[in-house]
Amino acid sequence: MFLNKESKNRFSQYWVAISSILIILTILAACSQNVNAYENGVYWLCKDVDKSNYPYEAIDPTTIFYDTDEHVCILFSIEYVQTSHSIIIKWYDDEDKLFDTINDQIPHPSSGGYAYWATYSHFKCLPIKGEDAADLPGQWKVELYIDGNKQVTEFFEIRSTITTTTPTTTTTTPTANTTSSTTQSPTPTPILPQQEMTITTNITSTPNQEEEKQVKQSSFLSNQMLIMLIVLSVIIIIVLVIMFKRKKPMTSKMQQIPNRYCINCGALAQSGGFFCGSCGKRVE
Repeated sequence: MFLNKESKNRFSQYWVAISSILIILTILAACSQNVNAYENGVYWLCKDVDKSNYPYEAIDPTTIFYDTDEHVCILFSIEYVQTSHSIIIKWYDDEDKLFDTINDQIPHPSSGGYAYWATYSHFKCLPIKGEDAADLPGQWKVELYIDGNKQVTEFFEIRSTITTTTPTTTTTTPTANTTSSTTQSPTPTPILPQQEMTITTNITSTPNQEEEKQVKQSSFLSNQMLIMLIVLSVIIIIVLVIMFKRKKPMTSKMQQIPNRYCINCGALAQSGGFFCGSCGKRVE
């Protein structure tokens, strides 16, 4: 099958239009994936979590815990969450053996009627007092995974109260005939400041009451790059429509005068003549 020049030109125009649309859709799809990001992650290890306010606040942040503490908690907050994320928290004992694994999920913002979570706070705790962890003093660690990517590795210590408290000792000095007592107190628990996450991939978060009105704004429209791409797409489509609707240039064809013959002698009459060149009769 062979195409004439006109068909080839029209085929080329359609091919350009289809290619442009596919390129635009690919760019938009790539940008929409980048929108689903989370950032600004911070975390704490603490003895408890204050849930009366949001974002949640760490109570007694520290890396040293005792067998009399109720639990050790890891609290983290991330921002601008625009999709759901899987959470895995792994606890390792002093021998670096996996002690416990906690699987959880950050819900999709649409479940709360939002386009994204402005700030999402999440925490999980490992029980200590009266549990197996209390009988395993030593250096522990916790790992936090988001969507299968390790975001946090933090070490902490569980101490036994039996070994951390030294009883009162009495020292007798014979020459002075006096008795002095020295008491050794437990080592004070250091305060652990909030730690920043090292974000290895895009991340997410949960809503603050003061930000709930702002959260309802569409994250798609808030992205300037996407808006520019949409405007560019509209311009390209308009240009293509104008190209297809453009009228073809008019091609003039001279009107051909039909041949005339003399009705008297049958000779061909000259173009534009009124008399036959052979017999001289008038040609109608």
